[in-house]
Amino acid sequence: MTRRITSPVFVGRRDELQSLSDAVERARRGEPSVVLVAGEAGVGKTRLVDELASHVRATGVRVLIGGCIDLGEDGPAYAPLVGALRSLPQELEAADLDRLLGPSRSDLVRLVPDLGIGGSEPVVVPDQAAQARLFEHLLGFVGRLGAERLLILVLEDLHWADRSTRDVFRFLARALRRERVVVIGTYRSDDLHRRHPLMPLLSDLGRVDIVERIDLERLGQEDTAGQLAGILDASPDPSLVERLYKRSDGNPFFVEELIAAGAASGDQTLPTTIREIVTVRVARLPEATQSIMRIVAVIGRRAEHDLIESLADVGPEALVEALRSAVDERILAPTEGRDPAAYEFRHALVQEALYDELLPAERTTLHASLAQLLETDQPETGGRRRTEAEIAYHWYRAHDLPRALAASIRAAGEAAGVFAFAEAHAQLERALELWPRVPDAPALARSDRIAILERAADAGAAAGDLTRAIALGRRALDELGADGDIDRRLGLGHRLAWYQWDQGDAVGAEQTVRDALAFGDDAAPEARARLLSDLAQLHWSSTRYAAQRDAAQEALALSIASGDAVEQARARMMLGVGLVSLGDVATGIAELERAMHDLDGGPDDLRSLAAIEMTHALVMSGHNARAAELGYREVERIRANGTFRRYGAYVLTNLIDPLIEMGRWDDAASLLEDPDWPREGSRASAWMFEDIAELACRRGNVERARWAMAAAHQRVSPTDAVTDGVWLARADAWLARAEGRLEDASLLLRRTIDRSPDPVHDLPLSYWVLPLAISTEADLAEAARARRNRASVEACRDRGRRLVRLVEEIAAGATWEGRGPQLAALVAHARAESSRLEGRSDPDAWAATATAFAAVGEPYDLGVARYREAEALLSSRGDRAMATAALHEAEAIAERLGARPLLGDVESLARRARIELHPARGPDEPARPRPADPYGLSVREREVLKLVALGQTNREIGEALFISEKTASVHVTHILDKLGVNSRVEAALLAARASLADSPVAAPAD
Repeated sequence: MTRRITSPVFVGRRDELQSLSDAVERARRGEPSVVLVAGEAGVGKTRLVDELASHVRATGVRVLIGGCIDLGEDGPAYAPLVGALRSLPQELEAADLDRLLGPSRSDLVRLVPDLGIGGSEPVVVPDQAAQARLFEHLLGFVGRLGAERLLILVLEDLHWADRSTRDVFRFLARALRRERVVVIGTYRSDDLHRRHPLMPLLSDLGRVDIVERIDLERLGQEDTAGQLAGILDASPDPSLVERLYKRSDGNPFFVEELIAAGAASGDQTLPTTIREIVTVRVARLPEATQSIMRIVAVIGRRAEHDLIESLADVGPEALVEALRSAVDERILAPTEGRDPAAYEFRHALVQEALYDELLPAERTTLHASLAQLLETDQPETGGRRRTEAEIAYHWYRAHDLPRALAASIRAAGEAAGVFAFAEAHAQLERALELWPRVPDAPALARSDRIAILERAADAGAAAGDLTRAIALGRRALDELGADGDIDRRLGLGHRLAWYQWDQGDAVGAEQTVRDALAFGDDAAPEARARLLSDLAQLHWSSTRYAAQRDAAQEALALSIASGDAVEQARARMMLGVGLVSLGDVATGIAELERAMHDLDGGPDDLRSLAAIEMTHALVMSGHNARAAELGYREVERIRANGTFRRYGAYVLTNLIDPLIEMGRWDDAASLLEDPDWPREGSRASAWMFEDIAELACRRGNVERARWAMAAAHQRVSPTDAVTDGVWLARADAWLARAEGRLEDASLLLRRTIDRSPDPVHDLPLSYWVLPLAISTEADLAEAARARRNRASVEACRDRGRRLVRLVEEIAAGATWEGRGPQLAALVAHARAESSRLEGRSDPDAWAATATAFAAVGEPYDLGVARYREAEALLSSRGDRAMATAALHEAEAIAERLGARPLLGDVESLARRARIELHPARGPDEPARPRPADPYGLSVREREVLKLVALGQTNREIGEALFISEKTASVHVTHILDKLGVNSRVEAALLAARASLADSPVAAPAD
């Protein structure tokens, strides 16, 4: 009869169990939770989870449990996930399972073959998008499972987790939103050290709102007594409780092992560690049982009966008797309700202790026997199929290097087949390590070493280790040598260049492409075309658009000659982008449309790239509505096919730009808050932060803009593409202007313009930079004029005139087809700002600018133009009624958009001119709410402070605000008192830091 050494009564852990129960209740309301259960080995993590499972299963909750395998980084990918999901076919009817799998079937069956038939297509080239798609499909599947019945997914022993399991755990923690799902992960906290691979994951999860951590401490003496009472089925003697508590220090598993070793009988000579106890207990078993336990220890935590029988040199009856002894002694436990019959060690510590006791020769022999058996005797039904990673592990532990090499290469293919590229990379690195130590390695690998290097580089890049991918790619090229196959060299160069590009080294990538092309005169047309398209994209990144066009045209001709449809589409895409960037919008967009058509049904990455480039071209040429429509369609498509996290930031930034231009700022803000776009690991994440900053500046939220630009700068390095620098400079200039740092904004924008190799034929420059640069010079000229600084005025005018001439030159040489309204707005704006530069702002020029911006549907710029028109009319003593109408329109636009700085400028001008902006407001209509001013400045005092910050004298302030010099002096005195400063300079500095002069705010009446 089996002796009880585990308490049937769950003791202690009331608070921890309640925390888990609370997570379940939140999930019932559609608030998913992720819970990490941490504690030392034997402290009761599994028992806590099992207790929760037994409670909630009775209420209809589905609980799926899987555990990691202690093979370190050599273990099979997604082991706990596969273990958790493979029970579903036994729980669900086939039709229900098929319905729940839905669009996720192919990828999930690839991961867990037990779920059905399909998903066997090979992975030719590793791609991060494939793993992202798998994760999205997994998210959809667990969401559908949770919608049917609340789901608890338990992944145990994360301290042994493979890289892909850690990645999917991180993904679920960040991606779960409204699913009725609880994800629980357990891990040994005492196994972790500073460089343990689980530590970065734990650090990341600490910043995720839905993640909760439960730290299991050892039991106190009272709870230890309760545990002993449950085991002994009687109240324990107080001396026994005290003795065992001191020996175990409250570790529940240690207590159980002490009882099993005879502590309750008064044995005072018990070992002092768990490993010693296990060794003593196993030594008491019959020799035949000990021999079987050594076999099971090598198999792992769980072992099927058939597998043990195949390895053991005993008959069936003797084996059953030996296993019964182990079960009776609570070393092993039979698995409940599983097919086929199997056994598990009662705790992983038992298996670890037994394995450590094996002699080296025993381990080698047993690993070899097990590897041989697993290679030739895989189960067809029922039992868990052993992965190639496990077979490779056992051959490696058996020191059979030739077989370990071959198995590692097979394991790499298996891992890549489920998009576990980190594991594929590790297996290929192992193969490269073994290669020089294995005779006839190419025959065993069925390929040469260069092919393994190439595969390892691809897998490393897909796993995010670009530094290693670049090193492997270079080694492959070196080993190929100058006399190697030309087409192969070009293919390696293509891949290496993209690793460098992804890492942000555009210069290195271009050099790699040029080096490969230098060998390529005799190469196949499609190989050379691929590299020329690479070169075209690299030219684009450095704003050399004419060179981009030329390279793309050559690539297109070669791909047409080779008949390669995909390369033709890629070359057309690059040609279209180049033509649009040069200003030939109609021809460029036609090429992009042809590329998108040809890629329909083609590779996902190129389809997304084509949509990204098309939206970018449409925005720059003023076709904002078309760009937004295409952007929304592409967002929907990549969400559906599971590649949103790979391409989402790229697509979103090109969707947000037209939304901002069209005045759909709330829609843009909603997309910017989307939690699913990757904040790290994507070049486009910097662009998203730049969009956040620009929108925040337009709405007057300077603090948010500062935060966003700090994040953007962290994601852009000096070696990144020149185009990244263009967009970064524009957003930096917006922030500088919002903070009143006009000189800084001017310098940023001028440097950006000067870096363009051909500013006349640079559509991104004319769209993104020139208008802002001209407005900045006009603002600086006005400020210098107010300070009566003639030298500064002349310097600003000279710089501004040069920029205006550049716009005129662009317009004169441009192809107007496809971008006429946008070009007209650019020219009208430059001419209007030119009049402001000269100190005589022209209301007619601003009216023409407003008309031009209305034609392209850009309301913010329309509002600014109407404000400037009113300002010019009032300054020139023009038509007051026209000025009033212009101010009303500008105010309505600013209010609708939430453009607080513009609204503040409009209201300030209206007050100075004594124009009433709200005559239609009824007596019961509340005034527009304004943010509170912590210094208690009145609206008039803020207007005065703004002019003080510009360096104006009291007389100049009086003239600007239509008040006397004496009244201005009184206002300045009150401002200094309220701000608690002693001089106008200190007031100006505080105003800039606290954004006090940006726009008027609510304050006590004068």
